[in-house]
Amino acid sequence: MSKRVVLAVLLFFQFYSVFCQSEKPGELLHLSFDDGKWVEYSAAGSKVESLLIPAFDEGHKGKGASIFERQHAGVLPLKGNLDKRKGTITVWYKPKFNDGLRGVYPILWSGKEHAVGSNSMWVWIWDGYCRFDVRNKGDNYCTADSKGWTPDVWKHLAFTWDSSKGAAIWIDGVKACEKSFEWDVVDTDDLVIGANGDFSKFAGGVLDELKVFDRPLTADEIMSDYQGKLESIETPPVPAPAKSETAKKEMLFHLSFDNGFDADTALGDATPVEVKNATPAEGLTGKGALIPKDGYLLYKTGRNFQKAAGTLSMWMKLNWTPDGNGDFGNGSPWHGIFMEDCQDGNKDLNLRMMMGGYLFFAWRGVPHSAPYNVSLQKQVFKDEWHFYVFTWDKDERVAAYIDGKPVFLSDKLRRDLVDHGRMFIGSCGRPLDDRPGIDGVIDEVAIYNWVFSDDEVGRAYAQTVPLCPTIYDYAGLAGADNSLRLKWVNISEKDQQGEFEVAVSDAAGAVVASCKQYISLSTGQTTIAPVAVRFPSPGTYSLSVRENGVLLKQAELFAVPADPVNMTVKTDGKADEALVEEIDCAKDFGVEKYRDDGNCAATRSEAGNYREAKSTDPASGFAYRFNKLNRTAKPYWLEVEYPDDATRTFYVVIYQEHNNEVRATSLNTIGVITGDKHPVTMGMQKKRLLFWPDSPNIMVGCYSYRRYEKQKGPALSKIRLYEITGGLPKLGVNADAGYPQRRIGIWEEDPTMMAYAWFYENFQRESADLDFWHEKWKRVASYLNYSGQNTWDMLVYDYWGDTAIGEPLSLPISSHMSGTGRLPGWADVGSVVLEKEGIDFHLSVHDVSSLGGLTDQGGLTKAIGARNVSKDYADAVGAGLKATSCFKNNNLPAPVDSGHFAAGA
Repeated sequence: MSKRVVLAVLLFFQFYSVFCQSEKPGELLHLSFDDGKWVEYSAAGSKVESLLIPAFDEGHKGKGASIFERQHAGVLPLKGNLDKRKGTITVWYKPKFNDGLRGVYPILWSGKEHAVGSNSMWVWIWDGYCRFDVRNKGDNYCTADSKGWTPDVWKHLAFTWDSSKGAAIWIDGVKACEKSFEWDVVDTDDLVIGANGDFSKFAGGVLDELKVFDRPLTADEIMSDYQGKLESIETPPVPAPAKSETAKKEMLFHLSFDNGFDADTALGDATPVEVKNATPAEGLTGKGALIPKDGYLLYKTGRNFQKAAGTLSMWMKLNWTPDGNGDFGNGSPWHGIFMEDCQDGNKDLNLRMMMGGYLFFAWRGVPHSAPYNVSLQKQVFKDEWHFYVFTWDKDERVAAYIDGKPVFLSDKLRRDLVDHGRMFIGSCGRPLDDRPGIDGVIDEVAIYNWVFSDDEVGRAYAQTVPLCPTIYDYAGLAGADNSLRLKWVNISEKDQQGEFEVAVSDAAGAVVASCKQYISLSTGQTTIAPVAVRFPSPGTYSLSVRENGVLLKQAELFAVPADPVNMTVKTDGKADEALVEEIDCAKDFGVEKYRDDGNCAATRSEAGNYREAKSTDPASGFAYRFNKLNRTAKPYWLEVEYPDDATRTFYVVIYQEHNNEVRATSLNTIGVITGDKHPVTMGMQKKRLLFWPDSPNIMVGCYSYRRYEKQKGPALSKIRLYEITGGLPKLGVNADAGYPQRRIGIWEEDPTMMAYAWFYENFQRESADLDFWHEKWKRVASYLNYSGQNTWDMLVYDYWGDTAIGEPLSLPISSHMSGTGRLPGWADVGSVVLEKEGIDFHLSVHDVSSLGGLTDQGGLTKAIGARNVSKDYADAVGAGLKATSCFKNNNLPAPVDSGHFAAGA
């Protein structure tokens, strides 16, 4: 063979190889979730940015991402990682269906501000269908039936699209849907994996091997991916834009107040434009400034303040204690701490930090977005110095820290920049909505031109408080000897020593126990120092730690009565009760007694007479007001009688009056499921709920839970209220592995639920202090005795902002407000109550990490300082629970003092 022929053959094979390789699909994004990371490959070079990074779970191959709770999501930039014009998404998905088979479960999302509105592209499961949606030029979508999917069984999903042709869905390698439509491509900023950003939907499962390709895959290629044989090429990375030269990190503005109100450091004007009612006062270090309710300091921004990105830090001591019942809208006045000019027309574009019952941080913008709040109830006290840090970045996030620890972090902002020209420390000159000023003393106010990292915030705090105390025990038994533990850690970079006065006082301020603690620690070293105390009587106490008379730490304590919970449980099966009121729902009542959505009516059927909502829309139904109760805070029965003549899913809820209005801030719920897996009896059924009313005025509502196919609306025949006059009959709780009896507890649980159920009993209080939680835990003990259970699961979970920012920081960080914050000590009071009652319990941690990597992946290790945190349990010492009983009868390892808890670590 001639050299020319050989060369031609080689050139042919080289051309053929290149041609074949070019036909392979280009891989833009590959999320493998292995080795503790999300991104295996990204053509944009992206790392995942989380709204709340979930835990890793066993995947289809290696590890997967468990995104089956609210808020669980990872966020990447859309650009470079997905092309809305054409492409393919493939993913292995193991459904969980937390919200029912026909719930709403986003898998992948890209929309404007994470909302459902225009220009969004959405891959999701809804109402029993797997869907690909494009919200542009109308709502275009392709759907495939998913009602037959089995929870915890992996499914391979593929979504292909071409904006000029349409979309298709493939399940386990087989085409399940194809639809032709066109849409205009409008790119949005983010690609959200998991729950969409309104935080209202579950992601509903475990994801693994999520891939995005640069074109629609063929049928053979999708089958190959399903079989694990698809060959693809990584699309060459998009060159990163050249980075501008990083600006020099500078302190822009600093007020020490040691020399008056002129700034010690100022790149702009150092002298205030106006001083209103502010006066010099004793500060934490040297002089400070007393800012009364009607006072402020006003400075020009200029070069003193950088809106694009920056950090504000200050020490602050309040003349008041944040209070309220943990309800964000409880009417507590907002005290202005720092804000830009808030005159009409500009207030929605300014940065502001305020404090009431919550710490409030907002950068209103276009489009409008909600502020960020974290409950401060019983965690910040009068006359106690705290270190506050706020950071912001117009393209990234806002964050807040207290005493070196993060308390919330937002998602991305992308705010417009408007220079208001003025900045207020205190109220804003023209008080916005009559908001007062700080009403306290501030010191060492500083503004920087860069965003502090967690470590930088921790080091800044350590400069003033190098020896950091952590309170482990918040509760004890009255009339007994108790040992309350203080953990000390040297969080500075030098050896430290100090003498501290520790005192325990009663509600009137009388000292019942005191001691001095001499602490000498090398850098990073820890020690636990006990405080012996004998509480003379049950009730609220406080613990204080002072150095040279300066209050460094304060905490609310509670002494639990030694007597057992006074609720008799009988074994003869007879109930001691008296009927308070019965409502015949088939009858008509006036507006003072009855309300509905305008679409309810009395119905006659073979089962009997009842009232029925004619709609199955969510929250459709009716409600009745009961006569005023003669007693409160005592157990009652709510009994409902309902027709079992059709398939229904609804709930009955108790609303209680609070501040002269009936609100759902305190509720108990009965969930009712009929039909479907429960053959109808064509008769009436009864359900009962054990509850404690904390208001004499209550309403009972009956509402549709969720719209389901082939269902009728919610219906009730009778509602009865019984006052429990004596002992309760002991109830045995079945723990069947299969589907239980007609289930109660769609939202909350009641005594007929299974043994693992989470008991819910909130109630009305003006102040959700530890006495609130003592009453809560007493009711838990009563419930357990009644239901025949002897184990309790102390749930530690991020429920819309229950963050407990004092030590130990026993819950994940949240950017959202809390209905009733689990203040420090809530679980410790529970451990004392349950142990006293002889009830076994353990701490269960839902294995989620915090926002934006504020804690390490794998749970709550950094947050609570545990030695190690498994999927189900946390270290008892790290969580601040009683080490002697926390793991009783659970065969778990004894708690170990890890020595890892450090502020800002």
